Amino acid sequence: MTLQIATHSPVQPQEIPSSIPQLNQLVSLLVPALVEALLPSLSRSVGINTAESVTVSDFATSVGISERLVWQWLEDGILLPAPTKDASKIRASKKSGVSRSRTLINMTAWRAKQHQQAKDCKYIR
Repeated sequence: MTLQIATHSPVQPQEIPSSIPQLNQLVSLLVPALVEALLPSLSRSVGINTAESVTVSDFATSVGISERLVWQWLEDGILLPAPTKDASKIRASKKSGVSRSRTLINMTAWRAKQHQQAKDCKYIR
């Protein structure tokens, strides 16, 4: 490190002259691009969080865990499968790829469980 770099004073922020019309023009250019970029993921997130049941892959994505862990939770009873016409077939043949693809997570039960855990938490009152 040279002496010049070590003793150089920090850069002072400079004010950039701007005007309200320029700022409004910048905002009007950025808002449509932001809406287009965020709307699909936002609508998917709202859909997952308000649905009565979701697929295993959607649940894993929304919670941020692996699908393998979701299947383990289903087997351990931590998660409940949503009631479907094929529920008895799914229980009879857990290893079947066809039945696994049709398995849905009961989000109503999941939200109720999370709500109860939050109520029982001694740090939340």
